Amino acid sequence: MKGIKINKIEFTSEATEMYDLEVEDNHNFILSNGILTHNSGKTAFCFSILEVSDRPVHIYKFPRRDLVTQLNYNNLYSMEDMTRIQDCVVYIDEPQLFLPKYDKKNNDALLKLISLSRQRNITLLISTSDTRWVNKALESYVDTFVLKDVDYDMTKQGSKIRSIIKDIVFISPQEFTLQVNEYIFYNRKTQEMNGKKYFDLPSYFSDEHSKAFRLESAKKSPKTE
Repeated sequence: MKGIKINKIEFTSEATEMYDLEVEDNHNFILSNGILTHNSGKTAFCFSILEVSDRPVHIYKFPRRDLVTQLNYNNLYSMEDMTRIQDCVVYIDEPQLFLPKYDKKNNDALLKLISLSRQRNITLLISTSDTRWVNKALESYVDTFVLKDVDYDMTKQGSKIRSIIKDIVFISPQEFTLQVNEYIFYNRKTQEMNGKKYFDLPSYFSDEHSKAFRLESAKKSPKTE
């Protein structure tokens, strides 16, 4: 199988439909146009962590607020809400959608949030499908990295993520791949626990949780005789 080189990536602030394709029991597959697609399972992994939390859970700007409530979790609607909580777990999925900053400057808002979390005893759980958003300033604040399926060639030169993959992969980092229930664990302080691990999908987990950012299909008008 030969990879396809991406020539250009453009960012837009316009709302648009997104598609997350999946084949049952086979999460890696190739489309007719030759593009390799993958359902990494990052959201499922994060919800599996929340499931075993012994502290209150807050989820930031999750599109399906009703699902958050059903799980007896709390919805966070703004970063300012973070100043009113402590001794809890906060989950932010795809923070680049809310704090878009792809240049070389630090993401000041998130760095302040991390500093506040340490003072308030808040465990901050962040998941992103865009490793370019994680710069060195942010990496320096992170205690634990969990990697799902990542395209090694798309990671930044000199990034911690790239270094972790190189340490884990036996032969070729370019061929790094994981199954949906696999992940790579890395912690700065507990080196003996680092490596490939496995997790079980939460019993309640469904496409509604995994693809919460996808737009709902427009309802069809009833047929007329």
